[in-house]
Amino acid sequence: PFIKAEVIYTTREEMACTLRDFFARRIRFEIMDWDAVLEAIPTVAELMRKELGWSNDLEKRNIDEYQSLIHKFKSEAGL
Repeated sequence: PFIKAEVIYTTREEMACTLRDFFARRIRFEIMDWDAVLEAIPTVAELMRKELGWSNDLEKRNIDEYQSLIHKFKSEAGL
């Protein structure tokens, strides 16, 4: 239900600067569907890398950290 332009807009205009900031605070997707978030993380990270000038290493670190957090949420929820 979300489009790539939202990533670019929230990064440029709303100062979203992390994956969690985008998914949890800007579009509230984190509270709706953890599996869909996990699927969307690489695409959103790539767009944020381009907008924020992240290095490939920083992009990978952001992806790894956020995926770990979502997996932790799922584990704690028994999913």
